[in-house]
Amino acid sequence: MRMFSLRTPVIGRQRGFSVVEIMIAMVASLIVVGSVLAFTVSTVQSNTENVQATRLSQDLRAVMGLVTRELRRAGYDEGSLDGIGRGTAYVSPFSTMQIVANSALGCVTFAYDKEGGTAGSIDADRGELRAYRRAVINGVGVIQMRTGANTSCQSAGGWNNLTDPQSSDVTAFTLNLPLSAVVGGSPLSDIGGDVPLRIRNVDIVLSGRVVGRPEIVRTMDSRVRVRADCIRTNLDDCNAVPAP
Repeated sequence: MRMFSLRTPVIGRQRGFSVVEIMIAMVASLIVVGSVLAFTVSTVQSNTENVQATRLSQDLRAVMGLVTRELRRAGYDEGSLDGIGRGTAYVSPFSTMQIVANSALGCVTFAYDKEGGTAGSIDADRGELRAYRRAVINGVGVIQMRTGANTSCQSAGGWNNLTDPQSSDVTAFTLNLPLSAVVGGSPLSDIGGDVPLRIRNVDIVLSGRVVGRPEIVRTMDSRVRVRADCIRTNLDDCNAVPAP
């Protein structure tokens, strides 16, 4: 009588991943995921820096453009035709301009006649007296503007911020009135004679950095030709705050 075995023959053993293989796969996966995360973080950080740098450049460019346009108009006097032929007998109240040449706290004060006011007279209530300066608020530098009857650089109130202290830190606002070399006791930009006048060019340097990111820095410079020359018997009087 033949006996049959009930045991099923084993064709081949089935085996899974070893612990070493699993660890190698996990390490490789972590390397890939880490590389992707590092690239993503780097891209986001780069985009953030570009946005911050662009915002800083826009702030500085807007301020530079405004101050440049304003200084070109400085000294404009609607009543200046009254002074033709009168020499220095006619002294325009708009012709003086004071510049504080200080990179930390630079400031400029000037005036110009606006349409609709009293020609030849400074109307303070119409914003014909103007000043721009750098100030520090909570450790952050800002560019400010002021109009009104008192535009002294040391005035305590009435200043409006032109830059955003939340994003831009203005580190320097330098204004300089170059008088070139001195020849015969007078600067080259001064013209003597019966009607002495001073030709004025203003050099402006504006620097800033991103708040919280001091490594992101931008600097701009410009030279402005003040179209209205200062006519005075004593040209040293040209550097003064205009008075109503």
